[in-house]
Formats: sequence, C-alpha cells, structure tokens
Amino acid sequence: MIGVIGAFSVDELCAPMEVHIPSFTECILLPGNVSMSKASYRNSSSYLPETIHLSLEVMTQVLEQVAQPIAVTDREGIIWYANQAMGQLLDIPIANLVGASIADFLPSGEMLRWLLPCVIAKGWTGELRLSSQGQSSLQGQSSSTVQGLASPILPASSMLSPQPQAAEVTIPTQVSIRPLHLRDYQSGLLTWSFSDLTQQKQLEAQWQAENQELRRSSRLKSEFLANMSHELRTPLTSILGFSSILKQQIFGALTPKQDTYTQRIYRSGEHLLALINDILDLSKIEAGQLVLDRLPLSVSQVCLEAISLVSEQAHNRKLTIHTVLPEDLPALSADEIRLRQMLLNLLSNAIKFSDEGGEIGLEAQVQEAYLWITVWDQGVGIPSEKQHLMFQPFKQLDDNATRRHLGTGLGLALTKRLVELHDGTIQFESQLGQGSRFMLCFPLATASANQAIVDVQK
Repeated sequence: MIGVIGAFSVDELCAPMEVHIPSFTECILLPGNVSMSKASYRNSSSYLPETIHLSLEVMTQVLEQVAQPIAVTDREGIIWYANQAMGQLLDIPIANLVGASIADFLPSGEMLRWLLPCVIAKGWTGELRLSSQGQSSLQGQSSSTVQGLASPILPASSMLSPQPQAAEVTIPTQVSIRPLHLRDYQSGLLTWSFSDLTQQKQLEAQWQAENQELRRSSRLKSEFLANMSHELRTPLTSILGFSSILKQQIFGALTPKQDTYTQRIYRSGEHLLALINDILDLSKIEAGQLVLDRLPLSVSQVCLEAISLVSEQAHNRKLTIHTVLPEDLPALSADEIRLRQMLLNLLSNAIKFSDEGGEIGLEAQVQEAYLWITVWDQGVGIPSEKQHLMFQPFKQLDDNATRRHLGTGLGLALTKRLVELHDGTIQFESQLGQGSRFMLCFPLATASANQAIVDVQK
C-alpha cells in the first residue's frame, strides 16, 4: 500500500475524493489488484475499511440467502465463490467447491475449452446435466439470447460424453453464464447461475409415459371396436335379409302376430346396423384412417336427396318439412356420402324429437366466405344443464329410466367430427320446449370448383 500511495502527490492525496461503496465483486478483486491506475485507485473506493467490510458482508449474506445456485469462476474455470444453494445442488460442502475447477462438474475439459471463449465473448445459456461425482453430460444447448446476442452453437464433439456410471447422480439444470464487467478494469470472472430441472424433467417423463399409454389404449380400443363391428356385420346382414323376405311375405302370408314380430326383428336389425356403422366411422376418424373423397357438389341436390330419405319417417309422424334452398348456392368441396350422412343425422334427430304433427326445416345460405346449412325443429329442446354433453359419444340426453327415443348416442358426435374433417364447424341453439337449431358451417368452394359443378350439371 505504501508503494501505491507514493505514486500520488501531496495535493492529490489532500484533494477531496468521491466516496464510492464497492460492490461485492470489487471487494474480491481489490486486494490482489496492485497495478491499477491512479484514477482507478481514486474511484474504486474510499478505502474506508468499515465500509468495505460492511459491503462485503451484506452482499455475501444476500447471495447466501438466494435460493438459486450461483458460482463465480475465473477464465480458467476455477471456482472463486459458491453460495449455499450451489453446495446443496451438488451435495458437496462449500469448502470443497472453492478452489476446485468447474470442469469437474461439466462433460469434459474439451467442452470447457469450447465453452469458455464463447462465454467470455457473449455469454451462454443452455441446459447442462451436472454430476456430484465429477462427471456430467451435456443435455443440449438453448437458443436463448444473452444481452441480445445469439448463444453460440457448440461443435457436435462437445456434446458427446460417456454414459454415467452406476453410482453417479446427475442433475439436469438450466445454466446462464455471463462475464463480469467492472467499472475500470476487466475482472476476468464469470458468473454461473443454475436452475434445478430435476422435478420438471420427472414431470415431463411422467407425462410422456402417460401420453404413450393413452395413445396405446386409444389404439387398442379403436382396433377392438373395428374388429368387433366387422364380426357383427356379417351375421347381421343375414338377419336383415331373411327378416326382409319374411316381412314382404314372399313365401306366404303371416299371421298378425308373426308380422309384428318380423317387423320388430327388422327394425332392431336396422338399429344395430346403424350403431355398428357409426362405431366404425368414429373409430376410423379417431385413428386418422377416414379419407374424404372431396369433389365440387351441388348443395341443393344433396339436401333434397337427404330429405327424400327421411320423408317416410316424417310422414309417419305427420311432420311438415320446410326447405329454403336458393338456386344460386355455390358449389361446396365436400365428400358427398359424408355430407349426406351429416344431414341424415340431423334430420333424423329433428324427426325423432319433434311432437307428432309438428314442423321441421332445412335451410342453406351464404354468409361472407362460408356456407351455412341449418336443420331446425320445434320439438322438446335441450335443457341448458345438458347442452355440454351434446357432442360426446354414447350420450343420451333423456333419462335412462324414462327414455322414449331410440338412438346410439353417436349421431351428433360423428357429425361434429365429420364437419371438422371438412374444415368446418357445427353450432347449435336450443331452448327447452321450443326446439333446436343445428348449423353446419363450411368454407366456400373456390371459383374453379364452382365452374366444375357447372360443367358437371351440363
């Protein structure tokens, strides 16, 4: 210190000095830095021992109470400081950490040689898998930005490391490494701040395992339903065929009771066939195996065909069907079979839940860039507390004990998935006792599709 004071004149020593309370890092560096300039000496601190000691003690206590593991190293990777959280992370006493090399807890010395120049120049943020046994492996590096600069990309060789030994405990961490820049001199120190990712990685592994099991269960369910449905359709086809022959009394007249039972067999067979077909379609959609054959279609034509298929059901219940189908409706790029299936599902529901002698309707209109097809009825409506169940498979909205309407509970669920496959949506409005409105919304066909439908019609 005498040699340093000798470099100043009497006037300079007597001149008033600006008091500066040193930072924690400055306090670490001052004792060993004897080659600083006079200006650095004058501005680095007031050299009041009590002030320096107080600053050092305050900053030390702050760092010791921080929950995040923090270490300070020099450019060679030698640890100058580590807080208590760092020791707890590695399960190593602080006394054993200070003076050790950070390379003992990194993948290899080679990795440290690549990393330190990048850190000194720009800083680095990424993931490291540390080891309390002096071994670790690089998990990968982040594309985070340090002070606006992109993180360096390390060579592939730096990411290769041997498998951990059996007794080794590895710790996944997110680390941010930054150089320390002090006021008038380069410190040559680096700060390493870590975040323990152990719990996060465990949760990610658990979620991945659960997702894999869910996908496996879903696949097995779909395969089971598809296989069972195929096995059931073969005998069911025979049942429907023979019951149809009996119903038509081709081989002789039936007694009234025989005719009644034959009609019941045929209707039950049709109901079971519809259920099997819906299950098959739903399974294909969930498995991503349903392929649409999309072509430019005349919406009015498909709507009229669907009405003709349900007209007998409506007639039996003495229902009036209203249609609003403008002649200038544009073409719709859709799968004709699936579009008709959606309309039949909605029209069948409208008939089923309407009072005898009531009214139902089918309307189509264009709004902006979308085509809307609406099926409405004036039936029983849907209670507000059950509307959230509308599109769930196998859900019936009437109570099991008082159910008056037959159904598979798949019609609306299947319709929703089919319209979504067409890049559309389904919406509904309903009030108890006042009926329901179901609206299919499709993106409009392109101009080329419109021309194609004109050519088809010609």
